Amino acid sequence: MRRLISIVVLSATLPATAAGQRLPRTPEPGSPERTAILDAVRPTVERQVDAHVTFADVRLSVHDGWAYFRAIPYAREESREEARSDLRIPCEDCDPFVFALLRQDAAGWRMLEARVGAPPASSPLAEWTARHGAPAALAYRDPDDAALEAAMREYIDALAARDDRRFLALFTRTTPVLVVDNIESPAHVGTLTAAEMARDFRKRDGWYHVIFGENVDPVTGDRELDYYAEGFDNRMMWRRHGPGLYVKPWSSLDDGLRRMSYVRWKKDGGRWVVEEIGHFWS
Repeated sequence: MRRLISIVVLSATLPATAAGQRLPRTPEPGSPERTAILDAVRPTVERQVDAHVTFADVRLSVHDGWAYFRAIPYAREESREEARSDLRIPCEDCDPFVFALLRQDAAGWRMLEARVGAPPASSPLAEWTARHGAPAALAYRDPDDAALEAAMREYIDALAARDDRRFLALFTRTTPVLVVDNIESPAHVGTLTAAEMARDFRKRDGWYHVIFGENVDPVTGDRELDYYAEGFDNRMMWRRHGPGLYVKPWSSLDDGLRRMSYVRWKKDGGRWVVEEIGHFWS
């Protein structure tokens, strides 16, 4: 039996603030430009890790014919948790990131530098900028984009920690949400406020079990998150799939949004809040 939980905040999205100067841009997921850059990086990475890979947690800056790329590679058609241990990242105790510097010419995007694996919290961009004369602006990151990524990180960490207070703080208190649940046919459609969700969380009932449900291993007694939060224990970052939209690393995109686990964010009162979440499970 498949079940879809979708929560949609019923309010308008605030318009984005236009930058007052020329800054790097990030091509949208699925755009020809972004696809061309990822395709230029992929062969080198696949040779180094000896696997067919796709990328998650992509950070991409494009400026004046230059591109700086950072992402986590994982094996295609595998869950991210399994793939991380399978990929042979060529260094001990390093962050599992791929870094690349690319230059665009008449033939397309050409990779100048690539590095698979790096010491924690390090980046080779300054070194590569000095070596190749790339624009320093590639290091710029839009504060709004950084705030969105931080909100998504907090969402993952709150679920992994079973911390209902932190989880509820990511929803707006002023707008009711629309709940779509297709466990039965026709699908149930109703409204749910943050206060109602908080009440269920206090009672450890209703929505608490939908969000924080657990399985207990009959042999070891270990408790693992189930239902919506399944897979959050590894705390791995989700893939950015569009404006304000993140999907689980192992989600299938073949059949569109309703075939994957996802969360969509919007700006509300100057901060990022959850606008919609959805998930299928059997």
